[in-house]
Amino acid sequence: MYTKRIITLFTLLCVGLALCAQPNDKEAVKLVNQAIEKLEKSALNVSFTMNYQNTIHETNQIEFGNCIIFGERFYFNMAGIETFYDGKTQWVYMADINEVTVSEPIESELKDINPLAMMKYYTSNHRIALDEELSTKDIAVVNLYPHSKKEEYFMVTFLFSRTTQFPTKIVISQKNGDKIMFDWTSLSRIIKPEENQFVFVQSNYPKVIVNDLR
Repeated sequence: MYTKRIITLFTLLCVGLALCAQPNDKEAVKLVNQAIEKLEKSALNVSFTMNYQNTIHETNQIEFGNCIIFGERFYFNMAGIETFYDGKTQWVYMADINEVTVSEPIESELKDINPLAMMKYYTSNHRIALDEELSTKDIAVVNLYPHSKKEEYFMVTFLFSRTTQFPTKIVISQKNGDKIMFDWTSLSRIIKPEENQFVFVQSNYPKVIVNDLR
């Protein structure tokens, strides 16, 4: 059983590497660029579930979260951790230890949280292809394959609503067989985000410990 799993993963990896050598799919690039443009112009309140599938131990870790996105800025809340980003500075607050870490992250660090940063990062150094087999009249499925062999994943998949052009699901398929899946369970537009929505207001967190890494 273990040998069969290794062979399967090796086959998937080889297929992914072969696809990297092919040119980008024009329709897939258009879908991603449309989503990026929409996210850059929209203020959104998104509820989501994060499902981490561990294939070795055959377990699922499910977390529920919420994020508010306004272009490059965002607020992210999941599993007792709040993240604020105002376009330059990021604050990560951990409720269980009442501590906030302050930093100025680079693009590759932001991609793990902000869907806009994620799409911009992946489209800059990945091969993009439309999955015609899985796509439907309502949902477009786009796969992105990294050019670099150093990445821990072999494919990132975006599911886009053909009606709204926003992503509805993001799947990161790792080389060890694990999957990280973000499902957008609800999405609503915000006319104007609240003042300081994307900034950590220290006075709202009494006796908080500040860990400034800038």
